[in-house]
Amino acid sequence: MEARKGILDQLIIMTRVCKICGGAMPPGANPRSRYCSDECREERDRRRSAQRDYSAYEAVRKEVRRKARKHRMCRVCGNQIPLDAGPRALTCSERCSLEFHRQRERERYYLERDTDRWRAVREEYLARLHERRASDSAFDAQIRAAQRQANVRLRAAIKADPIRAAEYKARRQAQRDAMTPEQRAAERARSRAWYASLSREEKVRIYYTARAMRALERMQAIGDELARRAQAGSQESKNVGAAMAEKYTIYAGPPLTAAFVGFEQQRSGRVNQIAADWLEMVAALAPKLTLTQWSAVLDIFSDGRLDDDAALKYAWAEIDGHENDGKWGNDMPLLVERIRALSHAELLAMREIVRRFWSLVGGHDRIDAMRLAGIECIEASMGVNNDE
Repeated sequence: MEARKGILDQLIIMTRVCKICGGAMPPGANPRSRYCSDECREERDRRRSAQRDYSAYEAVRKEVRRKARKHRMCRVCGNQIPLDAGPRALTCSERCSLEFHRQRERERYYLERDTDRWRAVREEYLARLHERRASDSAFDAQIRAAQRQANVRLRAAIKADPIRAAEYKARRQAQRDAMTPEQRAAERARSRAWYASLSREEKVRIYYTARAMRALERMQAIGDELARRAQAGSQESKNVGAAMAEKYTIYAGPPLTAAFVGFEQQRSGRVNQIAADWLEMVAALAPKLTLTQWSAVLDIFSDGRLDDDAALKYAWAEIDGHENDGKWGNDMPLLVERIRALSHAELLAMREIVRRFWSLVGGHDRIDAMRLAGIECIEASMGVNNDE
């Protein structure tokens, strides 16, 4: 009976064909099987999937996702993330995405920057960078341009925020105060080497262009002040033109031309008012130094090097690097610190006084030239304040 059943099964298999490819069923296949191989079974599944309608399922799935995305908030600004954003979106816009990644990189940097691994990786990176910059001038120029743009953006951001500017100045002052004498000497050497490495074009871009912009800003501020005084009926502004005893012909360069804007019919009064304000500012901002300190400053800068804005900024370095043979009997480190602590406006006043002195010293004795130049000492020998 069993043998007869097995023969019957074999006959059934031999007469059956695959539902997909139409081929014969393989020997030993299950009598109930309808497909001859795994490939045909996969083809069956594909055909069934193509016949099914998944639109309703997809609609429900999208609605669930939409409701879930409706309550997602941006990690940076806190606004709602758009509904059409990806499922993994953490920010609402490209700008917030960039800021989010900056914050993550900043956090990672602060966590790793003091580790030995970070120092080793940084040293290796800087070595490769310096090597490439030395061998590829185009790449070096690209890096310099990127650094300049970053510095411009940083200075603009600091200038626009008074609180941030005050914090930056305090932080820089704290860093300088914490320096050892060796570190200060190294900083001075780096500053001098950097300035000596600048080309003429770089000096024009860094110092002279900025100087012209500052001059225009100062002229605009002076113009606003004079306009205010004119509206208030200031008697000093009315008498400026009358006080002029002689006429002069002068060349009106870009700064003076900018100062004349709005005052084309009052140029004489405009020039005299600017001069009066300038004299008043110089008198108010002139550094208060001792007689011997002023003597040292006048002698060190007798060659007119302060005419360069860069030299004016690093006037303290010029004094520190000058050979001191005991001529003035000064505490030179103290003088260096006093000059270094001066603001830019005070340095401009010092430069004006030095110019006046050397233009007067030929026709007057030294003490009279110092008086006429507007020098106020803190010694009794000059007949002024004796605070120290």
